[in-house]
Amino acid sequence: MKHRSDAIDLLKYYFISLVALTLSGLIFKGLFVFYNHALFSSLDTTDIFYALFWGIRFDLAAAAFFSFISCLVLWLFNLFRVRRNPAMLLLLAMLLLQMTLQIGDTMYFAEAGRHVSYEMRDVFTDAGGLLKTALTNHILFILLSYLVGAVVIAVVLGVTVKYLVSANKLRPLSVFRFHHGVKLIAILLLTVLLLRGGLGGVPQSILHAFKIGDPQQAVITMNGAYSIVYGAIKSGKDIQQLAIVLPKGTDETAIMQSLYP
Repeated sequence: MKHRSDAIDLLKYYFISLVALTLSGLIFKGLFVFYNHALFSSLDTTDIFYALFWGIRFDLAAAAFFSFISCLVLWLFNLFRVRRNPAMLLLLAMLLLQMTLQIGDTMYFAEAGRHVSYEMRDVFTDAGGLLKTALTNHILFILLSYLVGAVVIAVVLGVTVKYLVSANKLRPLSVFRFHHGVKLIAILLLTVLLLRGGLGGVPQSILHAFKIGDPQQAVITMNGAYSIVYGAIKSGKDIQQLAIVLPKGTDETAIMQSLYP
């Protein structure tokens, strides 16, 4: 049994998606600077461009995360031999998602003076108020941003469509699934590497942006989508109470009285 000739090569799709999302992220970081330009008046054009490209590690991290999700869905579609090829739809969805997160982060920064991050839990609980503020104070920016986004997405899809719909060489189904699985593992490892920004042990913290040395440039380096995803993951971790086992014979009352006389 052969696999379908329209099945997408995962590695090729991953790199296409990675490049498309990274470039899109850079464009919307530029919009972030443009909309909040008054806050960066002390920086000259060279400093701004340096910060934008210094922070490409965060753009790559966000793009890698969204691209991996798309590849995982594609892998599942091919595993269960679903007839429809969702490659273009997935790329469109991830471009829209990243764009929306960055636009939302830009408006939040204009109101609060910081990127969305650890406040994600509060953002979800006060979504109605935030939406009202956005529509009241930033409606023109929203419309212009989505207009720019529509152009960016149209160009990206127009350029990539011929690469995503090209036929692949037919192979036995078992061989295809094996190669597909190996490629997904390789993509996972590459995604982890990009999320960590290298061979570090943990994903890049949003505080890593301040390694650039200037606080205003640090704000520009951060990709709003990465900041939101990072904050959503971190804010979901509740503080847990740890049980402390005291040595035998310890007078707990005396200890508490000494601490709180």
